[in-house]
Amino acid sequence: MSVEENKALVRRFHESGFQEIMRGNLDLAHQYFADHFHDHTSLHPEHTGVQGAKEAISDTGQAWPDMRFEVVDIAGDGDIVFAHWRATGTHEGQHKVVKHVREIEPTGEENTASGITLYRIEGGKFVEMWNYHNVAEYALEHGMAGASGGSS
Repeated sequence: MSVEENKALVRRFHESGFQEIMRGNLDLAHQYFADHFHDHTSLHPEHTGVQGAKEAISDTGQAWPDMRFEVVDIAGDGDIVFAHWRATGTHEGQHKVVKHVREIEPTGEENTASGITLYRIEGGKFVEMWNYHNVAEYALEHGMAGASGGSS
């Protein structure tokens, strides 16, 4: 795939695919994630592959059911694409899978988080991901002293 096709894949995932998977269309994850996908982010479940991606996205959906993403900036080089994103949603449920935020009580308030995700793409699917976001800031704002960062 070309760099432009890879960037379009990442944009489509952030702007519609994530929300569809989050709202229960788990099979759609197979269109974005390779079976051998590896998430290098310390926040996400122990499971690797597309199953781990499904778990993390589903968990986000139950905690933030109205979450929506905006791609702020996107760039790519070969099989690497980075997206600077912003997510807004109402924290209505308790995280069960995503580490470091499981103990944050739902606020019922709308919040915005932002971050940068780096993807490596092969054959039109994500094979590796590094995700850096402001979850530590959010955790500290909501009473979790000593919260660890959102990167690995």
